[in-house]
Amino acid sequence: MPVKVHLYRYRNPDGTAKDWATPVAGSPLGLTVYYGRTGSALRQAQTPVGQCPHGNPVREGERRIREKLAKGYQSLGQFWLADNRRDLTPVAGVPALAGPASTRAGADAAESAPCLYWRWRAGSEGSVSLDAACAEVLTRLAAVGWPASAPWSIDPGGALRANGVVPLTDGQQPLVAFWLLLAQRLPGLTLVGDHQQTVTRWPAALPVDAAILETLGLQPKTLDQLLAATGGEDWFFG
Repeated sequence: MPVKVHLYRYRNPDGTAKDWATPVAGSPLGLTVYYGRTGSALRQAQTPVGQCPHGNPVREGERRIREKLAKGYQSLGQFWLADNRRDLTPVAGVPALAGPASTRAGADAAESAPCLYWRWRAGSEGSVSLDAACAEVLTRLAAVGWPASAPWSIDPGGALRANGVVPLTDGQQPLVAFWLLLAQRLPGLTLVGDHQQTVTRWPAALPVDAAILETLGLQPKTLDQLLAATGGEDWFFG
């Protein structure tokens, strides 16, 4: 069954991220934590009650949360962690906090920017090679005056890293466009947001000129455009 957890995330300087979580409902038998790369199946670790300070799993959990916050982890709030330990769904109506009451004092974690997370499943290119897809995408970016060079996550040999993160902040527009366009061409490349929802359209959190999006083919079609595509035929809605 899904487990309700407090989720904490650390973003590395190279753009990758890792998660650490602990169940909202503690157990008197010990402390359970989940950890691993963001977007991957989280590993599970347990500390028996006998190995917790004073035999108290709650205090041990609070101590570890303090350590995570001190290292730069940020609270994302409460989530449902699925049985596969990968899919995360935010608990409705529960805001992100810095941690339990005893650890929040003086721990004013700054709000972090939303991010786009990409995952690549090697060997799933389909009929289009990675090199060909990248070349096509870079040509599209050059058409709007954006840098025509592959991102750091693709090495000179054409290999693509298994996963990565792109913050949705000003200046990252070309990189976000690169991954969105590449995902349209490679079936093994998936993009998700902070709450693990699939992303296929330009994120509203990152402003960009509509004309650029239209040129790149990333602008969602309006109802007028959809009607025009029918050749003027009437549409009826039931």
